[in-house]
Amino acid sequence: APGLTLVTHAMIGALLMYALGREFGLPAGWSLLGTLMLEVSPLFYHMTLFTMSDVPALAWTTGGLLCAWRARRQPAWALAAGFALGFSVLLRPTGALAFLPAIIAIGFVPRRVLLFILGGVPAAVVLARYDLGAYGRVFTTGYYSPPDIFALHYVGQTLSHYAVWLPVLLTPLVLAAPALPWARNVDVRQKWVLGTWVWVFFGFYAIYSFTHEAWEFLRFLLPAFPPLVAAALLVLRGYSGRKPGRVSPATAWLVVSTMIVIHGLLWTHALYARGIGKYEIAYKATAV
Repeated sequence: APGLTLVTHAMIGALLMYALGREFGLPAGWSLLGTLMLEVSPLFYHMTLFTMSDVPALAWTTGGLLCAWRARRQPAWALAAGFALGFSVLLRPTGALAFLPAIIAIGFVPRRVLLFILGGVPAAVVLARYDLGAYGRVFTTGYYSPPDIFALHYVGQTLSHYAVWLPVLLTPLVLAAPALPWARNVDVRQKWVLGTWVWVFFGFYAIYSFTHEAWEFLRFLLPAFPPLVAAALLVLRGYSGRKPGRVSPATAWLVVSTMIVIHGLLWTHALYARGIGKYEIAYKATAV
């Protein structure tokens, strides 16, 4: 059952990646490229095999922010956004980082903000009751205390880790994402939502003691992978629109999508991302 739940969340996450691209103005072909970038990522594949909260956190965070984005067209979506992001906090407390881009997406309109808060009430009640029962007080978690695991001196190592591994885990196309603020084809609100969505997670985990230790620890950033991919593709699409192509769009799409898939498969093999279970075979043998 846990495995089925993870696979379901992985499938939903991929669909939401496509929906995010479409909502932010990417054509169907470009949105599909973004979905491929996520689906064949060694990290995404690797964490789909673990009974951990990373892939579900990606799905609920992305779903919540998509609902928040749609709330300007239909306020009722703000209620759904609050519920989804509240659930993401139940999965992992740092899901609360997504509240900032959600508020930017919703807009500072009292009715929408109120609906957003109301949507999060059920999760807040469940979390409060759990914390009170488990730890004796409401505002706490089961994690180490922040002074023990967060420090500014980790930033340099973590940023270097990002620079080395993100092009591996999401293909070198992701290197276009930092140019988003200068993309002329992207709406200002889209830039703010995508930008804050990425940076609240990347900034928070830049000072976390474990993030820089191995490529697998970038799993903490999975909830920010969809906006990072969308930002990169929005930049590249704007650039490609200014440069007349020498090949047909269909041929270009086929070449790029093939490269994405090959890159993902090669690195999945090189990083032994499918190796879950084989590492632990000694425990099974010992138990027998």
